[in-house]
Amino acid sequence: MKFFFKNALKKFFEKEIFKLFLGFASVGAFLNIVGYLAYVFITSLGGEPKKTMTILFVITIFFSFNLNKSFVWKNDNKYILTLFKYFVLYISGYFFNLLSLITFVDYYGLNHQLVQLTCVILIAIFNFVIIKLYIFK
Repeated sequence: MKFFFKNALKKFFEKEIFKLFLGFASVGAFLNIVGYLAYVFITSLGGEPKKTMTILFVITIFFSFNLNKSFVWKNDNKYILTLFKYFVLYISGYFFNLLSLITFVDYYGLNHQLVQLTCVILIAIFNFVIIKLYIFK
């Protein structure tokens, strides 16, 4: 197991993968910061957390796809097919996010801002791996 993690870390810090990760992280950080601030603002005005997250998700997925496709992955795959794959990936992240809010906020009473922030981080890591391996390969 130690050997696996050592090789995984070594591959991650290879120039190409690390550069892709930094680009993906930059686009993601920008969109997630804007999205999170919008989420906090809208919910502070009385917006329901799950509905707010859903609306922001739909808005940002297209910005995310186009920025990542053009500037990070520089990908020329078929637009509609690639968008479909991207959308399926992000829908899985959406349902993870939604179930997390339902579970940890509605049932366990945790702070919705903290749960949302945690989801943003976990989903970003998962998405990078899947995008690298299956979408913009």
